Amino acid sequence: MDATAVKQFENALHQVGEVRLRLDQIIAVYTRTFPSEAMRPDMRHRLHDALFDLSDCGVIHIPEDVMENYQDAELPAFVVLQDRPTLH
Repeated sequence: MDATAVKQFENALHQVGEVRLRLDQIIAVYTRTFPSEAMRPDMRHRLHDALFDLSDCGVIHIPEDVMENYQDAELPAFVVLQDRPTLH
């Protein structure tokens, strides 16, 4: 994902209004934010990569057991949104 897409996905996840997001919510946000992705046969793999990109950036937290044991294109059952930094 490029930086613009990462920011779009981050903003869309925060608009859900919850800190802990279930997989069904994540998939709904992803396909609503990137409608063409829903039609791609590799959508789950691309979503997997997007989630791990967001995790690497500190936007979301993926549970430790998922991080340690994930298989290629396995999606976490939930993620936790990290607090956005506040500007002073």
